[in-house]
Amino acid sequence: MISLKVENNDLVFGSNGELELIDGREEAAQSLERTLTTRKGEFYLNNAFGFDYSAMQTKRPNNDLIRLAVVDAVTQDSRFESVKDLAIDLDSDRRLNLDFKIKTANGAVLESEVTI
Repeated sequence: MISLKVENNDLVFGSNGELELIDGREEAAQSLERTLTTRKGEFYLNNAFGFDYSAMQTKRPNNDLIRLAVVDAVTQDSRFESVKDLAIDLDSDRRLNLDFKIKTANGAVLESEVTI
């Protein structure tokens, strides 16, 4: 797939003033980041899209529930088959840091990290 490049929630423009495009692994990683940073139900055209933030917004967050929510969000995209490794770090400011490896449908492994 080809997508518009997004950094810090803004579209990226090249030196020529045109929007930058990405594809391949960079596009797949960006797609994962966009899915995980979108609150489930926030996107009005598809209420099932996104990450279930309620898994981390409790008094005592449960890593198993967070893991299930991550797997649910990741596998919404048919290009991603399964979550191979997932490191979860919820800091004192309630920022969720995820470091993961995803098995893609074509058998490749995509490594990425996302902060929510």
